[in-house]
Amino acid sequence: MAGDPWPAACEPSLRRTTFEEQNNSKIRQAELDLIKAERELSKIREEAMKLKLAREYDKHVRSRNFKEGDLVFRKIELRRKPTGEGKLVANWEGTYKVIKDIRKGTYKIVELFG
Repeated sequence: MAGDPWPAACEPSLRRTTFEEQNNSKIRQAELDLIKAERELSKIREEAMKLKLAREYDKHVRSRNFKEGDLVFRKIELRRKPTGEGKLVANWEGTYKVIKDIRKGTYKIVELFG
């Protein structure tokens, strides 16, 4: 057993006993040929999961539509919140009047006082 690549103390595994060097390159090339199809299937599954999550999220969202003349508050974004007041600072600001409905969920507003 001088030409045996595996040490005598090791018990050969199923992978070692079924390995055929001649077929290995053919099998590897077949796997490489299928990788593009696998990636496309993975992308399709990813898009399907994103759509499913979006539908699940949108089920619980209540849409609110405003008309011209409605009075609204504006949510204060994190970057516009005044520093130094911590978590007790207001989350909404002003009283605004809707003057134009631009598109779904987008409005032009002006301050009611000032």
